Amino acid sequence: MADVEAAYAKDQAQHASHSKVRGKNAPQYLDRGTLLSKKYRLEKMIGGGGFGQIYRAIDIDMGTVVAAKVEPQSEDAGRMVLEQMVLTKLVGTRHSPKLYASGWLNNYNFIVMQMLGRNLTELRKAQADRRFSVHT
Repeated sequence: MADVEAAYAKDQAQHASHSKVRGKNAPQYLDRGTLLSKKYRLEKMIGGGGFGQIYRAIDIDMGTVVAAKVEPQSEDAGRMVLEQMVLTKLVGTRHSPKLYASGWLNNYNFIVMQMLGRNLTELRKAQADRRFSVHT
C-alpha cells in the first residue's frame, strides 16, 4: 500500500508542477534592478513563453542593452543547458545572438545574450493575415 501512496504522491506533485503558471502570464520571476552575474541589471520583462521570461537588461559596465532569459530551476534544466550549447556553436553566424553570461540566482536559471531586435510574435501579428509569408 505504501508503494501505491508514494506513486500517487509523485503523480500529484508532477501534475502540480506542470499546472503552475509560467512565462509571461506568471508574476515576474525577478525584480527590476536585480543584477545577474554582477553585471547585468534587469529593467523590465518584455516577453515570455511556456517556460520562462525575457527581460530587457543593461550591461552596467558597457551601458548596452541585452536580453536576459530567466526560467525556474526544475527537472527541465537540461533544456537551458542545451540552449546555451546551441548558442555557443552558433557564435559568429548571422542572425544568432551572442551569449554573454549564464548561471542561476534565487532558484532561477538565466542566460544573458545580445538583444537582436523586435519580438517575432509582434512582427507576425502585425502582418495582414497574422502569418509570415514564405519569403519572410
